[in-house]
Amino acid sequence: MRLLLGILGGVFVVAYPFAVYFGLARWGLQTAGRLLIALAVAGAVLRLLSSKKTAWGPILRGPAMVVALVLSSLWLNDPRLMLALPTAINAVLLVSFGRSLRGPTSMIERFALMVEPKLNSAQMAHCRSFTVAWMAFFAANGSLAGALAIWAPFQWWVVYTGAISYGLMGVMFAVEYLLRKYRFQQFSDLPHDRLLAVFLSRQPLASRGNGSAASEPK
Repeated sequence: MRLLLGILGGVFVVAYPFAVYFGLARWGLQTAGRLLIALAVAGAVLRLLSSKKTAWGPILRGPAMVVALVLSSLWLNDPRLMLALPTAINAVLLVSFGRSLRGPTSMIERFALMVEPKLNSAQMAHCRSFTVAWMAFFAANGSLAGALAIWAPFQWWVVYTGAISYGLMGVMFAVEYLLRKYRFQQFSDLPHDRLLAVFLSRQPLASRGNGSAASEPK
């Protein structure tokens, strides 16, 4: 149930630009705003009912931003305030990634540990560097989304925040992962890692193990 609700929450965030665009075009500001608030509140309630009280803060953060922005838009009768959500999300991610640098485990290191059993000091430094790179990305991505919301045609904002920005995020994830694999030469027995080992391993073909980790470059 939690997994399904998490997926639905992700779909809502991804679909938000298109929902705003078609909602405003079809029903106008007032009706579209009320529907967005209803969806955000309903999603938050469902997730709260299936979670522990200690997790309420992270669950409520996203819906609270949606409700606050939509209410402000309705109150001021300005649909552009609805367009601020992608910028706000990027700001939250920027802060979250920055906070992780103050602790022992950076945000990218947490992601890396999901697929790597253990990271050495060089790998940890690599992850911290890419956490900083992600912070720069969120700053630029959020600023561009905000600029498009204010000065560009509505359709430009929809295309960028609903498609292009996610494509750029995918590129960032792929570049970090490929560089980490190439630099540290650690390939698991998972199918995608075995395929990457064929192209990224610096060892002679005859000396490669069956998808096993290669020694770390000095």
